[in-house]
Amino acid sequence: MFDATGHITMYKSRGFTPSYTVNESDSVTLWGKVTQYNGLTQFTPDSIKLHKTGSALKMMRKVSKMDESTESDYIRIDSVRLKDASQWPTSGNNASVDIITQAGDTLTMRIDKDSHLPDSVAAPAGMFDVIGYGGQFDGSSPYTSGYNILPQIKNHILPYAAATCN
Repeated sequence: MFDATGHITMYKSRGFTPSYTVNESDSVTLWGKVTQYNGLTQFTPDSIKLHKTGSALKMMRKVSKMDESTESDYIRIDSVRLKDASQWPTSGNNASVDIITQAGDTLTMRIDKDSHLPDSVAAPAGMFDVIGYGGQFDGSSPYTSGYNILPQIKNHILPYAAATCN
């Protein structure tokens, strides 16, 4: 969720009553509480009011590393490759996938089975760019590690087109 002051991850394990399906670009008011789960600050709503659909989306921010500043932000990391393609999830499964940056750093890309990726995107071969939301999964205080990127849709994995040389 984004507003003029910042961003925060929303977590809701079950739907709303009355029924509402969250859609990217919806403008809403939420009521609930701020919680923390393994270092990730999140908002756990208990009710929602939809104002409008089709609101302008936040522009993504290009980053080369992940830390507290990328948590819950809409980010893009360019020129990465998979460390091990066998980590890519099969349909209906979650996975934490290691990605290697051009600088040689290993970052974590989290593929959630509830996103649209496991069923629509095969493990990318070669270099690609990744778009997603910054996350964190660190089980011990002071919660200073475990940062990751969570792509959500097919267009969040952007493989490079093959180049031709004469």
